[in-house]
Amino acid sequence: MESAAPEPNGPLCLIVLGMAGVGKSTFVQRLISQLNMAGKKTYNINLDPACLEVNFPANIDIRDSVKYKNIMKTYQLGPNGAILTCLNIFAAQFDQVVKLIEAKKDQIDYVVIDTPG
Repeated sequence: MESAAPEPNGPLCLIVLGMAGVGKSTFVQRLISQLNMAGKKTYNINLDPACLEVNFPANIDIRDSVKYKNIMKTYQLGPNGAILTCLNIFAAQFDQVVKLIEAKKDQIDYVVIDTPG
């Protein structure tokens, strides 16, 4: 598997975007597996608050800090509105995510981010 080499000052960040149901999470799972088999260290982030389970080892999971169903009830939102609200709430704390990654930048080659559809 050929890939771009990470910059000397930090890991390469890969953000996986796409429509719902197209296989983003499956792709992320396989990408992480391939990178690990190639001896690369990954730091994995799940940003989908509505997924039932994450099929890859997530170092950071939005579901740990923002509860999707509670957001739906509290703000009387549908599924899409609740996902956007969860992302907005999490974005307010994203500086903490950056600090975690910066603290480990010498230990990881790639940051892999799975997003909602």
